[in-house]
Amino acid sequence: MTAPATRILAEFAVRMQTKRLAPEVQTKAAVCLLDALGLAVKGGTENTAAATRALFSENAQANTATVWADGAALSMLDAILCNGVAAHAHFQDDCDMTSWSHPGSMISPVALGLAEAHGASLDTALRGLVAGYAALNWLGAEEQIGRAVVARGLRASPTLGPVGAAVAGAVVLGLDVQQTASAIGIASDMAGGTLEPVRTGADDWRVQNGSAAWRGAVAALLARGGVVGSPTALEGDKGFARAFAGTEPPPGWATAPEEATILTVWEKAFPTLGDNIAVSLAACELSSRIDDPSSITEIVVHQNAEFSSYPGTSYRGPFERRAQAMASTAFAVATSLLRGEITAEVYDEALDDPAMLRLVDCLRVQPEPDYDYVDGRVHVRHAGGEISAASWDLPRTLLFRDLAAARETFLGIVSPDRRTEDVAALADTLLGDPTAAGTEDLRALLRRLSSATDSAS
Repeated sequence: MTAPATRILAEFAVRMQTKRLAPEVQTKAAVCLLDALGLAVKGGTENTAAATRALFSENAQANTATVWADGAALSMLDAILCNGVAAHAHFQDDCDMTSWSHPGSMISPVALGLAEAHGASLDTALRGLVAGYAALNWLGAEEQIGRAVVARGLRASPTLGPVGAAVAGAVVLGLDVQQTASAIGIASDMAGGTLEPVRTGADDWRVQNGSAAWRGAVAALLARGGVVGSPTALEGDKGFARAFAGTEPPPGWATAPEEATILTVWEKAFPTLGDNIAVSLAACELSSRIDDPSSITEIVVHQNAEFSSYPGTSYRGPFERRAQAMASTAFAVATSLLRGEITAEVYDEALDDPAMLRLVDCLRVQPEPDYDYVDGRVHVRHAGGEISAASWDLPRTLLFRDLAAARETFLGIVSPDRRTEDVAALADTLLGDPTAAGTEDLRALLRRLSSATDSAS
């Protein structure tokens, strides 16, 4: 008789406490963690992230964790929330398409925050991170659950995220099987978040992922304290699959998650909806080949069909709020053609840019049912003729970063405002052997980010 899905996931989490990670999995975990750290530093000044941070005062007592953006010591749960909101603030956190979620802003804050507050090692934090990523991928059930959740008007990240975050927390805290199962049950009861903020260009989608991280951490801590969650929280008659996805528990839940699924996660080069990354990369490649963007007469964007129908991607203006532009495929491609990149600053500077709006008017999207999620092609007709570019012809490390690309990206995000040698030392430690860094206090490691700022000011 097959064990309940909730227990299968719990047993996996317990095994992850001691399992030796394959080198490529360990490397990928470090890349994902570094990505989340850099994005939280960059996103910490975004209005929603700053407003979240302003809710909490520093706490010098025990059981604190570091706010990655400014080095402050907050209570552990407060820091987890702030770091999650900041890592998600510019919509640039990584993508797991099996679950249709952004793990970096939900799993990394919990794995690192709990490890720091409880005196655990970097190696333990990375184990928790890998387990949380694997749990999210497993929950998505090769998109069966991920897409079903989205079809019901829910965002997959805050719906699946608390469970993945609870698994990460359970690994770091060393919970046993019964406690971990309870953590999963408690987290599944606190799951949810609608797509409406993304569809309408509101701000509160940024809080959804930080809240998911917070809920997962709370679930793990409550379970450690003896609170009992439903033993059939995922697969029960009124459980997660039926309530949130409207479907029977998927066959994939009958076997354990696999930590190697973290290798399928891809990073985002730009702060825009993940749906827009492949086509934006193609448009950026074209920008260097077009001397006069005003000569463009037609733009055809070939995009994954699921992405082209995702709430917010089809919006073409007027762009009155930043998030409207962040979701819009037309804005992303037009901006990429004009500037050769998309930066967070463009959402403050160019929402009413006449050149961008003219390109939006020239643009149409062709949904492509056979395209993968990292596939995109842009075809441009201009005065000099017709040119095309496709994401599959570009370097793979633009989407799946190796160690060198991860380090370079992190330094590019963080170093403009911080002393480069200190930031580089932090990157090298995180991307190195985590067992060698295990004796180093995580809090001291993370404070290098703030000390780098102090040194530069």
